[in-house]
Amino acid sequence: MPFKKETETLMLYEVYESPEAFQAHWNGSSLEKMRKDTGPLQLSLTGTRCDIVE
Repeated sequence: MPFKKETETLMLYEVYESPEAFQAHWNGSSLEKMRKDTGPLQLSLTGTRCDIVE
């Protein structure tokens, strides 16, 4: 299957010390401000927790 370019999708990968640190960020003031600032431009915002395998 050929790669489909998603021009309207932005994916960010972030690493957190713990699940609690992720929740603190997800529910924190910086994401709340981003949600307000991007208002009508934003269709969805999702977070998925993954474990790093060494």
